Amino acid sequence: MKRNYFITFLGSVLLPTIASAISPCELSSRSNSIEQSLASKFSDEEILAFKNDLQAECKMQRDFKSISERSRVLNIDLDRMSTYRGLSFVKREWYEWGKSNNVQIPYIYQKNRNPVTRTTEIWDNAMLGMNQVYDVSGTLRSRDLILDDLQKWHRGFFQLSDEVGDFNHEPNPGSFKASPGYSESEINETLKTYWWRWGDLDSEIVRTELENIEKVNRYFYQYNLVTTTTDDRLNFFLKGDQTGVIINPYFLQSKTNFLVHFINTYKNIINNKYEHLRYYNYPLLTPLQFVSLIQKWLVIIHPWSEGNGRMTRLIQDGLANFYDLPAQASGDLMDIDVTTPVQAYYEKMYSYTMRNLVVIDNCIEGYERSSQSISQSYDCRIIE
Repeated sequence: MKRNYFITFLGSVLLPTIASAISPCELSSRSNSIEQSLASKFSDEEILAFKNDLQAECKMQRDFKSISERSRVLNIDLDRMSTYRGLSFVKREWYEWGKSNNVQIPYIYQKNRNPVTRTTEIWDNAMLGMNQVYDVSGTLRSRDLILDDLQKWHRGFFQLSDEVGDFNHEPNPGSFKASPGYSESEINETLKTYWWRWGDLDSEIVRTELENIEKVNRYFYQYNLVTTTTDDRLNFFLKGDQTGVIINPYFLQSKTNFLVHFINTYKNIINNKYEHLRYYNYPLLTPLQFVSLIQKWLVIIHPWSEGNGRMTRLIQDGLANFYDLPAQASGDLMDIDVTTPVQAYYEKMYSYTMRNLVVIDNCIEGYERSSQSISQSYDCRIIE
């Protein structure tokens, strides 16, 4: 007999209203007035941390604005500079391998292939997809997101071909993964399927990772960012045990749709200078904390067969662009975005991105001096 599964979302959704984006610097300049509307809901300590984080993000915004303006004067496309673009898609370990071996960034994704047979297929597909970042931020400025937007952008990562990724998953562009079956045996088998295994990690590291998973779960449950169903076995967000990590592969479309609603809701909360936040059981988030939370949330849902990392980075950088912030240092974050606790993940995103901005600033300074060594530097090289 076919079972009926009903899924509900906890918490309420703010009725969408379109408003222009408000940047961290503008929020920081108005932080005293914002504080008054937050005082009834948040502690003095929470509000002070919020104001300090806004100031730090304002520095990121200003540093990026300076770099962008100087690069335009030099007619340098930041979206083609190795450090800025390469480390938005290629993990740091692979980037450093390419740097040591002088392998051009478009070929790094196929680093395990014979150099003669390497192609730029994956990179070219990915860059066509990442070029949609301005479509993401433009859509956020003009209206609220809908689920079809994400499906359209997912298709945008496979414009040249339906290349099969590292795990031989058919990408099925623009379509969510099908949920597993709902029979007893199918559910039991699914709950034993590991997303990844710990491998040779020692017990102390595994114990720390399991503690971190509990912190991630606690955060999402605390703020009603999870789903409930009529089957308690499927009421989990993220699981881990001594073997590895398990994600919940059910109700992917519904969960992603709720995330889209949350993006719209919280975008409007920020744009209205947090006046409506007191009506919701939601965390107090700066723009970049909002960005980092959405990326983490979407990668844990993992709704597509292939291209989940690309899509989460696209939404991340589209949101960042919406708030006048740079593309974030995804290359330093790819291996830690799931199990790192939410606040720690935000702090790492901020620090790694600021580190990249220092490198990029040095590159721009070198180009301003017409330094030949800078133009030949791997970090400063313009990707052809």
